[in-house]
Amino acid sequence: MEDRLRRLRMCAEAPGDVGLGETEDEGIYLSTAAEQIKEALEREACQDYAVAFKCYRNGVDTLLKGVQGDTNTERREAVKKKTADYMKHAEAIFDLHLRDSPHDDFSHS
Repeated sequence: MEDRLRRLRMCAEAPGDVGLGETEDEGIYLSTAAEQIKEALEREACQDYAVAFKCYRNGVDTLLKGVQGDTNTERREAVKKKTADYMKHAEAIFDLHLRDSPHDDFSHS
């Protein structure tokens, strides 16, 4: 799990790696999503799984919305792959730490 966190952290801290030749306007969603994923990683490291899950969900939503208007095909494919990784990780957090939570805030939508 620690290795996976380290890899996700490296991706979140280096959004430019995915931003292949982006214009400033096209790639702005990457910066926003990177901040959300970075917050998720920090919350997860503090074992604040409820907030981490929400931050991952927000980051994924930002990526999914932003990639729709992205004209760079190579970047779009890279973002889709990273988004899938973040979704899987958020699902793992949910399954391991939140599934039995009494809160309705964590339902899959």
